[in-house]
Amino acid sequence: MISLAAVRALGGPSSVEPMVGRHAVRAHLLSQFRGGHPPPQILLGVRGVGKTTLLEGLAEDLKAEYQTIWLRASPALADVPFGVMAQFPGTPSGAFAAAPAAVLKAIWQHSRRSLAQDPGAVAFGTADNATLPILLVLDNADSVDESSAAVLSEALAAGWVKLIAAGQTWANLPRALRDLWRTGMGQRVDVQGFGLTEVGEYLGLELESTIPAAVTSAFHAASGGNPLLLSRLLRDARADGALTQKHDLWLVVRRLPERGPGLLSLAGQILAELPVADREAMQLISLAGPVARAAIEEICGAATVESLLQRVLIKQTGAVPAEVSIAPDIMTGSIRAQVLPAKSRYLRHKMVLATTGQAMMANGYSELRARGGSSTTAGMLAGSHSSGSEVSRCRSVEWGLETGEQFSVAQLLDGASLAIRLDRLDGARAMLGAPVIEAAGPRAQALLGRVEFSLGNVVRAAELLETSRANLVDGDDTALGAAVDALLAAALRSQGIAPNVPLPSGTSVSTSLRVLESSLRCMEQINTGALEVALTTMERAAIAAKSLDCTVYYFQDMTTMAANFVHIGLGEWTTAEAELLAFERRHPESLQLFGGTVTALRGYSRLRQGRIDTGYQVLLPAVESLRIHDPLQVLRFSTALAFYAAARRADEVQARRLLAEYHAAVPVDGVGWRLRSAAYIAAGEEYLNRDGRGLAHLRTMSTAPDVTARDAVLLELLGLRVALRDYTEMGLLSRVAANVQGRRALAAGQLSTAFLAADPHVLMELGHGFVLQDFVNLAHEAYRRAESIFASTHQARLSRQASQLRERCEQDLGSGYQDGHFVKTIPTVQLTRRERDVAALAARGFSDKEIAQHLMVSVRTVEGHLYRTYIKLGVRSRDELNPGSPGETK
Repeated sequence: MISLAAVRALGGPSSVEPMVGRHAVRAHLLSQFRGGHPPPQILLGVRGVGKTTLLEGLAEDLKAEYQTIWLRASPALADVPFGVMAQFPGTPSGAFAAAPAAVLKAIWQHSRRSLAQDPGAVAFGTADNATLPILLVLDNADSVDESSAAVLSEALAAGWVKLIAAGQTWANLPRALRDLWRTGMGQRVDVQGFGLTEVGEYLGLELESTIPAAVTSAFHAASGGNPLLLSRLLRDARADGALTQKHDLWLVVRRLPERGPGLLSLAGQILAELPVADREAMQLISLAGPVARAAIEEICGAATVESLLQRVLIKQTGAVPAEVSIAPDIMTGSIRAQVLPAKSRYLRHKMVLATTGQAMMANGYSELRARGGSSTTAGMLAGSHSSGSEVSRCRSVEWGLETGEQFSVAQLLDGASLAIRLDRLDGARAMLGAPVIEAAGPRAQALLGRVEFSLGNVVRAAELLETSRANLVDGDDTALGAAVDALLAAALRSQGIAPNVPLPSGTSVSTSLRVLESSLRCMEQINTGALEVALTTMERAAIAAKSLDCTVYYFQDMTTMAANFVHIGLGEWTTAEAELLAFERRHPESLQLFGGTVTALRGYSRLRQGRIDTGYQVLLPAVESLRIHDPLQVLRFSTALAFYAAARRADEVQARRLLAEYHAAVPVDGVGWRLRSAAYIAAGEEYLNRDGRGLAHLRTMSTAPDVTARDAVLLELLGLRVALRDYTEMGLLSRVAANVQGRRALAAGQLSTAFLAADPHVLMELGHGFVLQDFVNLAHEAYRRAESIFASTHQARLSRQASQLRERCEQDLGSGYQDGHFVKTIPTVQLTRRERDVAALAARGFSDKEIAQHLMVSVRTVEGHLYRTYIKLGVRSRDELNPGSPGETK
């Protein structure tokens, strides 16, 4: 079998793999070419977006209807008259090739032979398609010379051939091809990159697995949806270990590689295809970027910058003044790696001249520095010589270090602080690793501790921060010292050690300490049920966290996670999900460290809604991610949630694995997390073992002082008991719900009150309201209770109505929503003799009509007995009845 590369080398079509995300475009183009008189189609899209794959797929689809001739242009032939036409059958060579008439004649003769069905025709391809109309497939159309384009236009106008072409930008197409669209002869089709859904589909096909949403988001953000870049990045990430498989789940465990073999090769290809001026501009932007557009235009020319922008090789940021950088960002490192050190120093010299007008000396300093002023890069850092963004100024320092420029200790400390705040941790490490930085002592250690903490290395961070705090001289840098204290406390907290740093009082309390203290206070407010107060606390802390200058992004993320936990407790599912999505969009750099926490909160929200299936799908990858990075110490709690979901779905193998991992983990989380974890473990064990011990443990926990002192925890625990059909504490549930803020607690209190009042009509109304509020699991309980009461009072029609609404709730919640207690957890169920007879026949597979005939009763009577039997046994259908003993379930 000929390889795809070999076929492309010959210029012909190839067998094409399924085109992910291109089905609509492919169908549109096929309809055009099968419509009788297809106009020329011009596909436009950036490099790597999949235009060639689309062309190959179309050629394969149309091979029975058209004789396909491939014309592949290249930059090397762009200035050669009729260079691309040499691939056309019958095109003359030598001096005659330069004559448009000769080329047109070759096209005419070839098309006449085909249309006349000449048996002696020599077709391009197989003899079978010699009599078909000609379809010209033109790839890399923006590299076609003007003379070839003009001849193609004439051939199209004469009706000798049909055309589908692909290029990168409209502006770079030959004028003759652009005129096809302007005159209405041709149609333009813009080929876009993959969206989030298509990236997930592509990853699923390549990895042959279901891909967690966090992995899809990471690859989509890094690749910008470009299929070529996505495929290279996927290959590099697997080889690098950044993408790894754990327990049949694919996870991104660290930053996606920027300089893997695939990306380096792609960067080399991109640069090799560019003119010299464009290539140098790309190298300069990669080294300095983001950098002021005006500076690049001064060095490389405005036309060069505009051309790169049109081809989406670079992008313009929203800074004022405008800045440009490599697109997408992940290609920056690979393009930078193509630049030799000597070339990097030369380009830096040109950049310094463009931005400051000062020449660089041999030692890396500028003339300004030689006269006693600050270095050029230091000036950029301070903003005195540049009005660029913080990222631009930070990159200027990094580049200065790479080219050997010297900096003072103060400049490096300022640069490292800026780099940490911008999450440029590699740059911060480079600055803190300079030989001169040793003189900084504990202050440099403090910043390095922040770097380690941001990378999730909390043990190393705690060591560095504690050492630096002990060695800081009193009054030397009080703001830095306070931030160090706060971060040390956070690092110790994440290791399960209570913060022992004294919190100062009065106006001198640092912002960092106030944010940390607010976070700890918020968690206790959440546990006691003061959820709205807790939300206000975290909103104020979030505002304060945004003002932090010299710290890691941990504090902002901490406040975001805590606020999301509050929204889940309040029952604000939509708000919680919207905030998680916004966090993923605003802080993609934070997802490496906090992605597991985000996913765990999403799964927790699903479980609180009763959506066991979707919660389970989300929680499994969350647990695996948290094994790698767990700054908020929620792994044990998330494992308990995943175990509970697995047990409810009867996934025994997975459930027992998660249970063993839960017990093996060190309980370092806070008391609220521990109590919730224990409750979900007990409930899950009841679903798994069906022996009554899990429910007994939940009942015991309900009276424990640690639980009774925290109303929100107690309310959640009682909710787990209700899901197990334990209604012995509905009065307590009503009283506790009154002490917990939020609409979720209000709804639970309404349900418990109506449950005790046993008014089925009120329960039905409550169920309708719960559905509208998206409390479907509470609606399910209301309908189930109403169904039972209607059945016991012989109101069969209303009982069936309630049953139908209950089943609709179950369909909405998913198959994992287990309704019903287990026989061993409650006193023995007493069935009447007739109920036993009906249940026994139903369990043996008899239909309602057959049971009625066998027992000589009406079908409606059979239905009534079955409804009461189901309610007493806690089952949903005859499939769950045990044929051996009709008073038991399977």
